[in-house]
Amino acid sequence: MPLTTSLRVSVRIGDIIEHEEAVRRVAEKAKKDKPALDWIAYQIYAGEGGRYFYTSQAESMAEILARETTPAMVLRLFGEKNGTALLKQINQGVESIQTLAFQPREDLSCAAEPSLDQPAPFVLRSRIRVCRGGQRACEELLRKVTEAVSKVDDERRFTTLQTVLGDAMEYSIVQLVHDPTQLDRERRVPDLLNAAYGAAEGGALLNAGRDAIDSIQVDLSIHRPDLSSV
Repeated sequence: MPLTTSLRVSVRIGDIIEHEEAVRRVAEKAKKDKPALDWIAYQIYAGEGGRYFYTSQAESMAEILARETTPAMVLRLFGEKNGTALLKQINQGVESIQTLAFQPREDLSCAAEPSLDQPAPFVLRSRIRVCRGGQRACEELLRKVTEAVSKVDDERRFTTLQTVLGDAMEYSIVQLVHDPTQLDRERRVPDLLNAAYGAAEGGALLNAGRDAIDSIQVDLSIHRPDLSSV
C-alpha cells in the first residue's frame, strides 16, 4: 500500500539558523548525488514555531524498513569526519524527532494524494485526534464533508491520511494550497454541511463528529525548497 512518511523535527528558536545551514548542505549534496530517498521540507509558517516536516513517499512498509537511515546517508555523502560534524550541527538544538507513516484514505478524500513532483507553496494541515471508540463517527463526518464538497461545488480539496506509524488515533487532513486566496473563498465546515444537507441534518452530522473528536490542531506550513532534495 502506498504510504506517506514524515519526519517531524522541533528545533529551539535560538538554534534554527545552525540547523537550517546544516540541512541545506545535506539537501544540496543530495540533489547532486541523488540518494535513494527523496524528501520535501516544510516549515510551520503559522502555528507552533521551530517545527519542520520532511516528507517522502513509499510503496510499502518493506520499502520504509529497507531505507538508509539519515545518519548513514549523511556519513556516506560527506565522509565520516565531515558527516559527523554535520550531524552534530543538525542535532544541536533539536528538542524532539518523530518518524511517522500515513496511509491515504481515498474514501475520505477529495483530491489526489500529495506528490513529490508538484510540491505546493503552502500546506494547510489539520491533525484530528479521535476519542476511543470514535473512529467510525469521525470517519462518517469526513465522508460527508467529502460528499458535500461535490454537492455544492466547493473549492476545498484535501487528502485524508490515517496514521499507521505513530498515534493510531490520529488523522491528518492535508490541503495543498497553491492559491492562498482560495482559503478565503471556501465555506466553513458547518456552512458546507448545511448547504449540502440542510441545517437539521448538517447540524446533526457536525455534532456527532464533534463528540467523537478529542482535539483538532490546525497549522499552515511553507515549502522550503532549499531544505528539500527535490
